[in-house]
Amino acid sequence: MNHFATILAFAAAVAGLAGAAQAKDQAVTSEAVARSAVQAPAMPAPAENISIAVLDGRNTLWTGSLRIGGPYGNASFSQSRSEYAEPCPGETRPEGSYSSSSQNLSFNIQRHNGLQQTDRFNFSLNWSRPLTVCQGEGNDNFGFNRVVTIAPGETVTVIGSGSLAVRLTRGR
Repeated sequence: MNHFATILAFAAAVAGLAGAAQAKDQAVTSEAVARSAVQAPAMPAPAENISIAVLDGRNTLWTGSLRIGGPYGNASFSQSRSEYAEPCPGETRPEGSYSSSSQNLSFNIQRHNGLQQTDRFNFSLNWSRPLTVCQGEGNDNFGFNRVVTIAPGETVTVIGSGSLAVRLTRGR
C-alpha cells in the first residue's frame, strides 16, 4: 500500500471512531433525558386554607380564609376606612375645619421555617381604631407578632393587648 492509501485508511478509521463516539454520546444523552423525565422534581407543598377570625372582645372585626401555598408561603389582608367625624354634643368647630375618624386593620400569616417546621406560622396583626366618642381626636393602636403552632385541623387562639384576639384554624 502506498503512503496515500495508508493516510486514507487512517482517516476512514478515525472517522468511524468519531461516528461511534458521537452515536454513544447521543445514546447517553437520550438516556439521561429519559431518566430525568421519570425522576421529576418534588412538587411544592399544596396550597391550604387558614381560617382567621379577628376579635375585639365581643365584636368580630374580620372573618374569612386566606390561602397559603408552598414551603415559604404567606398571605395578608389589609383594609382601612376614613370618614367624617361628627362633633360631640356641645362641641363647636371653627368654620371650615374638618375632623376625620379612621380605622385600619392588617395582618399577615406565613410559614415560620419552610419545610423544617411545617406546623409553625408567623402571625402579625395591627389594628388602629378611633378614640372612643368624645375623648378627643386620634386613634388607639394595638397589635402583636407571634409564632404559633397549628396542626392540620386544629384551632389556636392568640390573645393580644387591648382585648384584641385572633382565632386561627388550619384545614385538614
